[in-house]
Amino acid sequence: MPKKDTPVACTLPEPAQRARRDGIDRTLAREIAEIRELSDGYALRFEPRPGLVEDLGRFIDAERLCCAFLDFSLRVRGAGPVWLELTGSGEAKSFLKKQVDSC
Repeated sequence: MPKKDTPVACTLPEPAQRARRDGIDRTLAREIAEIRELSDGYALRFEPRPGLVEDLGRFIDAERLCCAFLDFSLRVRGAGPVWLELTGSGEAKSFLKKQVDSC
């Protein structure tokens, strides 16, 4: 869980942020089947496909380094849908809302 004093800001330089948004972020954003608002963030549902869990794992691995204010949770059960939960403080939820609204 992120510390309450962790600043809500991406630590990547703008060119790297842009490259990330144009890469896997944009690809995964097109695959979001449902968005559910949580009290402290959002849950994103993805329909299963080969390689999805690995792609989401790479996304989490990259994002956790630049967005230390977020918590990531990946829920998978058998061949059913895959859920990615992105949560954090109230300020983090505001940050996430901007990202979710652009999906």
